[in-house]
Amino acid sequence: MTSKSVSLLVLFLSFIANADNATPQGVAPSGAGTNADPYQIDSLPNLLWLSTNNTVWSAGNEFRLMKDIDASDTKNWNSDSGFTPIGDKTTSFGGIFHGNGKVITGLTINRPGMDSLGFFGRIDTTGTVDSLRLQGANVLGRTYLGTLFGSNRGTITHSFVTSSAVTSADSVQISIGVLGGYNTGAISNSYASGAASATGLKSGVLAVAGGLVAFNSGTISKSYSMGSVTVSAISNNADVGGMIGFNSGVVSHCFSMDTLTVTASSSFAIAGGITAWNQANGKISNSYAAGPIYTNGESNAAGGIAGITQSTSSIDSSYAVGLLTSSGSTNYIGGLTGYSMGGTLNAVYWDTQTTGQTNGFGMGSGSQPSGGLSTAAMMTSASFSNLDLTNIWMIYEGHTYPLLREFMTPTIITAIDTTKIYDGNAFADGNGVHGSIAAMDSLIKGTPNYSGSSQGATDAGDYTISVDGLWSTQLGYLITDYADGVLHITTRPITISGVTANDKVYDGTTDATLSGGVFVDTIVGDALTLVKGTGFFDNKNAGTSKSVTASGYSIEGADATNYTLSAQPTGLTADITPYPITVTANTMSKTIGDTDPVFTYTATSLFDDDSFTGVLTRETGDTAGTYSILQGTLSAGKNYKITYVGADFEITEPPTIINPIAAPAYTGRVQTTIFNLQGQLVWSGILNVTEGRFTLPESIGAGRWVVKMRMGHSTKILNQLVQ
Repeated sequence: MTSKSVSLLVLFLSFIANADNATPQGVAPSGAGTNADPYQIDSLPNLLWLSTNNTVWSAGNEFRLMKDIDASDTKNWNSDSGFTPIGDKTTSFGGIFHGNGKVITGLTINRPGMDSLGFFGRIDTTGTVDSLRLQGANVLGRTYLGTLFGSNRGTITHSFVTSSAVTSADSVQISIGVLGGYNTGAISNSYASGAASATGLKSGVLAVAGGLVAFNSGTISKSYSMGSVTVSAISNNADVGGMIGFNSGVVSHCFSMDTLTVTASSSFAIAGGITAWNQANGKISNSYAAGPIYTNGESNAAGGIAGITQSTSSIDSSYAVGLLTSSGSTNYIGGLTGYSMGGTLNAVYWDTQTTGQTNGFGMGSGSQPSGGLSTAAMMTSASFSNLDLTNIWMIYEGHTYPLLREFMTPTIITAIDTTKIYDGNAFADGNGVHGSIAAMDSLIKGTPNYSGSSQGATDAGDYTISVDGLWSTQLGYLITDYADGVLHITTRPITISGVTANDKVYDGTTDATLSGGVFVDTIVGDALTLVKGTGFFDNKNAGTSKSVTASGYSIEGADATNYTLSAQPTGLTADITPYPITVTANTMSKTIGDTDPVFTYTATSLFDDDSFTGVLTRETGDTAGTYSILQGTLSAGKNYKITYVGADFEITEPPTIINPIAAPAYTGRVQTTIFNLQGQLVWSGILNVTEGRFTLPESIGAGRWVVKMRMGHSTKILNQLVQ
């Protein structure tokens, strides 16, 4: 391998070895930095550009965080020194940074020899930060340390730090806060949750720490801290506040739930739920502390609100409930303040049971304050006549201490409407509640107390579900009212079984007769009566298994209003048999040679517009004799069954009109012989003879006649029809 190759390899390996510690180049964001067109920060390189270009930190420049940014890579920047804070002791940040509600996660600052460290190192009087969230940050430095800022002279609002850690190394003075180090500006509507710690300090180092900030000479309002602060000092004071280490400014409408652990070997351990020292002109109002405090020093001064209060300081309309525990040769422990050097206490309270303290201060001048109350009394509105429970505070009676309204989301609790089918059982309780917000959660506490007309309701109808008895926590919901729900007890759907349709004989209608029927799925003991309905065949004609439709069935009885008949009986069938009738033929006759008459009959009457079709017929034959009259094609249709009774039809020869008794020989003259007319008439007279024609007198009567005569000496009888 040549020397050139070795050099290249060494350079390559060196690049690999330092790749993880390399700091990337910043990238300028889009935008002009104006109010109308702010710099739009949407990447980690954009943040790097901002942190390393102090020319854009000046007043008038505006920045907007456009998206959540993962800053985990910052732990490898600058030879593991991490992120470079925005603003330093030479040039403070004086611009406007809009966090836009976005989150920067995993930020690392590792600069143990430097002061004023945080995402913003120093914020000037013109500087403004709003709606910024930092999560999971780690800041290590010397003094004036915080996650969001090291030193603030400007305005911070609606900004949050969560799950973050701030740690201080050896120094002459340690000043750390989870949100920030030193505040002389204004902080509002902000909070911090995380850990601040200063341990392993050199002997003689003064340690000041707060759950929110270390020092405050500005204003802090509507803010809170939740987390832990741990400080260990040797041969100098350790001063720890749940929110603020040293306070000479104004604190209002705030609370702390931090756990404080303070150790000061050979010196004072000073701790307070809100501040370690409420210094001259320090003002605390409408605030409370609820976290436990443990101090272990040669001497201890610990109070539920302040460790030490100085003259001209004040604490007003505030309370403490956190447990106070101290170990040391000298302990100044009080429910409100450990050591009172003066100042004003007005409308202040502490829980004597949870703090473990019967006195308001451990040591001090003047008489003890009278605000010590039992836990039960601390959860009763009547105990706090000096607090504004209408506009600032509220209490869920018997469930909570006074809560600050600013941190709660107003909601109206509404009983959820409930629907049940009548089952004969009395209704009790309810179906839960919901609020006027998007979704309720575990911050709603307690068991709903249901009342109203719904309780014990049994019968079908609508009833009122009233509810109360719920409560919430400090960061939960402000229940401004309760709204009723409605219990709908709907009628119980039942059916009918056992209904049958009866067969019938054809009657020309679709009417059907129904029998039987019992209710199905009723509640035992209810008084119900089945009102019978009517039935109709699908048509009037005779047939078998004909469909029958039922209607008109209903429910009566004392409990009828609790039921609904879900369906009329179905699946019914019955037969319509043909109606029996008798047709009797009339006896009839004719004379040979005549046309058959229309055969007539008598018959049972048919229904409505029904009629016979077809005709009667007879046996064939045209000679004289008796013939049967047959049914022939006569029919009343399939709806009738005919029983036919026949009759006779007679064919007869016509009667003999002339039966010559004397038969003289024809002489060509008119005969004067008397002829005897067979039948009903005897006639005599002269027969006028005309060739080819015989005329009988009219006196023989009208009708058709057969004239029999013997011609001459012939024996032949001539039958002749005459008119």
